[in-house]
Amino acid sequence: MGTGRLAMVAAPTAIVGVLAYIITASISEALKQHIEGKKENKEVVEKEFKQKFVAHVTMKQQLIIDLTSDNCSNQVEQ
Repeated sequence: MGTGRLAMVAAPTAIVGVLAYIITASISEALKQHIEGKKENKEVVEKEFKQKFVAHVTMKQQLIIDLTSDNCSNQVEQ
């Protein structure tokens, strides 16, 4: 009877161990994917920021060129 009880306790313990391993592996893989996603997202956000910055600077430079050109035209007329 002692062996039967040991088998009844050992089987659920082994199952719990296997389940714990599976859950841990799943969490580990999910975490890895999450981190990779964050890296990719960071790269996308950084690229978008750079594109917006270049567009903003280009617009400001065009405003300066327009203002300077208008000022030159006015000075030539005077």
